[in-house]
Amino acid sequence: MCPPRGRYRLIFNGVLFSVDGVLFDKDGVIGDGQALCVALHQARRAVLVREFGERAGDFYDWVMDAGHVCTAEGAAMLASLAEAEVLMAWVIRRATALDWSEARERARQVTVAADQAVDVARVPLTRGAREILEQLKRHRVPVGLLTADGRERTGNQLRHWKIASFFDVVVTDDDVAIAKPDPAGALLAAKRLGLDPQRLVLVGDSPNDWRLAEAVGMPCVALASEAPQGFSSVLATIRDFSDVIVLPPEEGKASGANSDRR
Repeated sequence: MCPPRGRYRLIFNGVLFSVDGVLFDKDGVIGDGQALCVALHQARRAVLVREFGERAGDFYDWVMDAGHVCTAEGAAMLASLAEAEVLMAWVIRRATALDWSEARERARQVTVAADQAVDVARVPLTRGAREILEQLKRHRVPVGLLTADGRERTGNQLRHWKIASFFDVVVTDDDVAIAKPDPAGALLAAKRLGLDPQRLVLVGDSPNDWRLAEAVGMPCVALASEAPQGFSSVLATIRDFSDVIVLPPEEGKASGANSDRR
């Protein structure tokens, strides 16, 4: 896959992209993924201990990341929401006499309670995120946010971070019937931006983001410690947004429909 030819030029870790807009994932991209993981991990453990006792907390530490530490390769960082629920169900079953079906239901309840308990103020922006959003805004680049999180918490985070005005569209899990890696969210974001999805670049941090990009034919930038293997959509890898440069639009290429949008 090659980057498309578009109105705006961005350099991701030395790779030039010429696109019509940018689509960002939220958790792990705009918001610091490590900090969010720690906050969720601690909140889930606290609910488990409250509901099922310290033994459940000890089991959870062992399964997810011993000693409350969310390492880059640990289950707490790598597990999806559904996978984390299964792991918590196993913890609950080991710590109690509940059968598997009831443990699964209680794990779902723990997940909801823990997510509601997380203080989004504890989750900082990823290094350079505000600066890159400011640059994109300055150059009038269309920008969207695509997240598997819900509308309420997403709105709370954007308001807390004071960055809601940087996004032209926000698509959350509440806007689509099927979550990532299904392409419905990306296609909806492109439609709301009024742009061809294949002329956007997606910045994501997980295999679900990269698979989604492949399904849509959208070039992708991975925010990761090292380049992911086996994804044709991933054309560049960045560690944070200090590896990104937004170039001024070429003369005459940033006018027209996009000028009228703002």
